[in-house]
Amino acid sequence: MPHKKVKCFISGQEISWSEYLQFTLGPDNYIYCDLDGKLPSKERVYSYNNKELLSANLAKFSEIWPHASLKDGFIVSIEQLFLQKILQYVALANKSGNVDFGKDKITKKIANKKHTQLILQSCNASLQEKFNNKCDNVIVIDVFDEMALSDMCGSKRVTYLLIENRGFINSIMDIYNRYKKFMGI
Repeated sequence: MPHKKVKCFISGQEISWSEYLQFTLGPDNYIYCDLDGKLPSKERVYSYNNKELLSANLAKFSEIWPHASLKDGFIVSIEQLFLQKILQYVALANKSGNVDFGKDKITKKIANKKHTQLILQSCNASLQEKFNNKCDNVIVIDVFDEMALSDMCGSKRVTYLLIENRGFINSIMDIYNRYKKFMGI
């Protein structure tokens, strides 16, 4: 799927996998964003992965699917879908024993490792800089709050997570990069 090219239903231009969002019409006649392309549907449309472009052209959906409806908060639900997908991968990594918690433990681990590591955190920029100064191969994602990280891990007061498994890092970074593109970050 990563090499598939499709036409944007808004602009008509051809776009590659990393640049588009896929939408499908559900049996309840609501339109859903399908990040993985796994939702069953006879009809699909594709749009540039851009929040502003999509927000400005929501009426185009009714041109394609006149009988379809958009749920309230459609754009916000897409943002949340990206973040939920990241947390699902982190939960899998946690269940498989590939997640470490706590500032001290993480600081020691990143000082001793040379390969890429991923940290999810809910803290300020100065602490992020401290992690980046310890090791060049540290990727920091700071879009989650303490409650989201704690709930996902089943622990209280989790502010830092470290993932060292390359497969989980690649999957999370793929979704995170698509999220950043959607948000215009």
